Amino acid sequence: MTSFELHEQLNLSKDLQILDVREASELEICEFHKALHIPMMEIPKFLAEIPKDKPVVVVCHLGVRSAMTVRYLQENGFDNIHDLLGGIDHWAKNIDPLMQQY
Repeated sequence: MTSFELHEQLNLSKDLQILDVREASELEICEFHKALHIPMMEIPKFLAEIPKDKPVVVVCHLGVRSAMTVRYLQENGFDNIHDLLGGIDHWAKNIDPLMQQY
């Protein structure tokens, strides 16, 4: 999913969950409001916290960790899961220029 597509979905008030797999130190710089935060390496321990009844958009800094997480979740029974292409970096540059970047 691109930043533009996510922005459109959020503007339409679509019921979706953003899953941020970055580390806590990265969240101190910038974050999505109301995102579920589970660092990538902690995902196996917290699978039950990730909803299966609505779309989930996985986010990281540049899109690498989120892509790996999406593959892992798909292998573990999640079928309505999306990767935010370019990560929060792309979001900040193209959708929310007031968001701090790193």
